[in-house]
Amino acid sequence: RALQSLGEYRQIDWMEAGPRLESMLQKTCHVWDPSLVFMQLQTPGIVSPALGREMSQERIVVNWSGDVREPMPQWYFELGREVDWTLVTNEDWVKRLRESGVNAGYLQIGFNQELFHPWDGIGVYEPIVFLGSHYGATFPLADLRVGMVRSLKKKFGEDFGVYGAGWPFQTRKLDW
Repeated sequence: RALQSLGEYRQIDWMEAGPRLESMLQKTCHVWDPSLVFMQLQTPGIVSPALGREMSQERIVVNWSGDVREPMPQWYFELGREVDWTLVTNEDWVKRLRESGVNAGYLQIGFNQELFHPWDGIGVYEPIVFLGSHYGATFPLADLRVGMVRSLKKKFGEDFGVYGAGWPFQTRKLDW
């Protein structure tokens, strides 16, 4: 949404597009001819390196990711060599990408201030808070996040709260 202030803006949700994504991107680039394609990809196979190369021939193509997995997935290097910029949220990945010839930079992850704010003024929250979403078994080592949250709740009790999408409970109480 921040890019909307710069001019005409179009968004394609890769989850909704499914297997049609690459053809949708090609058609959008051919018909609309944007000057910038800004992607947020954290999963391999969504956009091929070949399409990244094709799109970046006539426009600036950026892939941004908040991913911090270890080991760093190889596809970041493969796609990164074909697009103009690969932006990530940690300096270690920037260094590794640059060392392999990828034009990489740091762009901090943010939050949607329209969604994540107290509705009734200033809220009262626990002194220890974990803020992050739960994605189930989508990513390697995802179970470590659940284990960490459980351990913190066990150790700090009512002084600990967890906030974010996808947690398997309806309130701040961790009774699972």
